[in-house]
Amino acid sequence: MTFEDALSHELIETIGFDYENKTFVVKLGNLDSLVTIQIQPYSDPRVPFQYVVSHNIKSPDQAAPYRSSIWFQESPEAALSKAITDLVRYYEVGVNEGHQPSEEWLVQARGVKWIAYKKA
Repeated sequence: MTFEDALSHELIETIGFDYENKTFVVKLGNLDSLVTIQIQPYSDPRVPFQYVVSHNIKSPDQAAPYRSSIWFQESPEAALSKAITDLVRYYEVGVNEGHQPSEEWLVQARGVKWIAYKKA
């Protein structure tokens, strides 16, 4: 798997990236807000990479924004793929429940600092 493979989901539009710093900026579905995903080192040598997102998703029927309990993976590419899967899954749940996607579905994560990226 490559970063491009991870970003190739039909509901994801890549807006920018910084491969060196493993930072990706995407749009989800028909939402205009930008979501930043950064892949960082993780302390477990078996799964040495984790993802951090700028926003979590909360569709109307969810009690709280979705935050995965498994944000760590064996490669940077797998971590990016997991981040994309987690965002898309709950976007699709909201749509499949009959809701119109809304910018309010994206809830900004707290305490996350971001670095610059290159436009795609």
